[in-house]
Amino acid sequence: MWPERYLVDGYYDEKGQLRREIIVEHAKQVADMLAKRKLTSASMRRFYNKLLGIVHKFRMSGEFDRVRPQIDELEMFAAQAVKRKNNPAPMEFELFIQKNVELANKSEKGLLGFFQHFQSVVAFSPNMEGGNSRESGNSGARNHGSQKHYGNKSMHSKNTSS
Repeated sequence: MWPERYLVDGYYDEKGQLRREIIVEHAKQVADMLAKRKLTSASMRRFYNKLLGIVHKFRMSGEFDRVRPQIDELEMFAAQAVKRKNNPAPMEFELFIQKNVELANKSEKGLLGFFQHFQSVVAFSPNMEGGNSRESGNSGARNHGSQKHYGNKSMHSKNTSS
């Protein structure tokens, strides 16, 4: 079952800060739902890596319009994953991608909000390395040079010093 009011208020609050439920409560609920629907760790990782590539390309170029077509392609790939004969992805995963692509396509900040949300879903997934059913302290979602971006800090700044 989807979290109540899932993505209705977007990724950010009225102050422009990433909302806690996006990276904690909603991420946990989505991760658990997808695990119960038998989404494989390989499928989740494949899509996470596609999104990671899109975000990396955006951060390197600084041109949001350049990555928009790739954001849209995630919906196509999700539809294909649901239709696979071997280990098809659950319909809920396609809906997860659709809902997030809709927000990600609105702005640079939307893309980065989707990335941080998906990163949290991966980290909380019980069938992923470091997910919540394992006892290791490993986060499952690797840093890949990304940072938590709360508040009004630049979302794609290459300079990480404060």
